Amino acid sequence: MTEYKPADYLFPELYIKGKVSGRYMNVDLDAKRYVISSKPLHPLALGLEAYEEGFRLFNLDEGKVRETYAILLPWRKEAILVEEGSEFLIVEAHGVQVNFIAREGDLVNEGGILAYVLTGKGETRTLRSPVRGVVIYILWFRDEPGQRYAYLIANEDSVVVLKPSG
Repeated sequence: MTEYKPADYLFPELYIKGKVSGRYMNVDLDAKRYVISSKPLHPLALGLEAYEEGFRLFNLDEGKVRETYAILLPWRKEAILVEEGSEFLIVEAHGVQVNFIAREGDLVNEGGILAYVLTGKGETRTLRSPVRGVVIYILWFRDEPGQRYAYLIANEDSVVVLKPSG
């Protein structure tokens, strides 16, 4: 897992296959490399989307990814690519305050800590992963009281780690 302080937080960037944008992640799957540019340069070019809009990428009832996407992880200087049809498990984190330990792209073990959650009674709960896998997205439910998030965790075989070109 990545060690970080809240002051060090760098927000991930979401790129979606077929999205028209002014910024693209061009992916060479064979080389497991990517390059960011202002136009599509490769057959697998993913357009930048607001991270919070990523909720539409997931069928939460079926636990399947609807569209191929990538998340640029600036704290690692790499990206993860998840293809359409990949399956995932949902682990909810809900409380007065949620403090993330695992982030997007992190490999978590069964029983590994995902987050610490402060309850309405002032108690701290430890949210643990029920499976081994990679955190492929963290959903934010903004219309809920308190803080409510959902970790989406996929089998590590469903995730391609991409390095920057050059």
